[in-house]
Amino acid sequence: MYSKTGIRIFEEMTWKDVEELLKLTDVCIVPVGAVEQHGHHLPLGSDTFIAQEMACRTCAVLQKKGMYVGVGPSIPFGVHPEAMHYPGSIQIMPSTLVLLLKEVCRALDQMGFRRIVLLMGHDGNIPPMQVALQELQIEQNMDVMCVNWLLPHLADQKRIFPTDWADGHGGARETSRALAAFPELVQMDKVVPFIKPNVLRKEVLFSNEPLVGGAVYRPMTKGSMKYYPDNCPGQLGDPSSATAEAGDALYDVLAEWLADLLVQEYNLKVVD
Repeated sequence: MYSKTGIRIFEEMTWKDVEELLKLTDVCIVPVGAVEQHGHHLPLGSDTFIAQEMACRTCAVLQKKGMYVGVGPSIPFGVHPEAMHYPGSIQIMPSTLVLLLKEVCRALDQMGFRRIVLLMGHDGNIPPMQVALQELQIEQNMDVMCVNWLLPHLADQKRIFPTDWADGHGGARETSRALAAFPELVQMDKVVPFIKPNVLRKEVLFSNEPLVGGAVYRPMTKGSMKYYPDNCPGQLGDPSSATAEAGDALYDVLAEWLADLLVQEYNLKVVD
């Protein structure tokens, strides 16, 4: 799946392409996604695809300034016990994700990517990402950074796409990002304009700070997104008003922020 930015991810490159990339940078962004249900209208790989697009757009922002980072390889599996009763969802245990991330980071370090960014694509992956980072630092003194973009950009998301209800998994904003990045995989004709009665308020469940990296971490538990008597389609919010234009605006804010973060943390320089 090619990004419209023209930036290629690892999976789309040859080994010679990666060899050439290493002459420009030793920084690599690793999108950490999931294969998880996202309602009737979004593909199972949405978390991975969206994280890949964030990374590609960040690279594009940096390249306009003469700076380079790599994108990939992507981690397509994550931790989401709440979704496992929906066909298609594939979960791995947190300990498995920790080991997988460590092996991938070691391989990247061995080939020459000395600074690695684990980019969150699914919030249930945050704890394993942080554990993998700490263990790599302790065991091998590797330079790995975890990035959770949700918390610093809650206000931006609400400003760019305001709603009168809580918006989250498979909702209007996530669907907008999907429409902007992979519209051919979005089935808007199958959208269900469903909002659970207990998420009709704006500042509530599944879209607030405690669930995205704040003072309290209380993830959804096994079976907490079961089909309800009113046939919940597996989403949090109403995606029917989603637009590609809103998705592009959301990506723009995220890409600029992540690009600035990498310049600051890694002291990126212009490549002659």
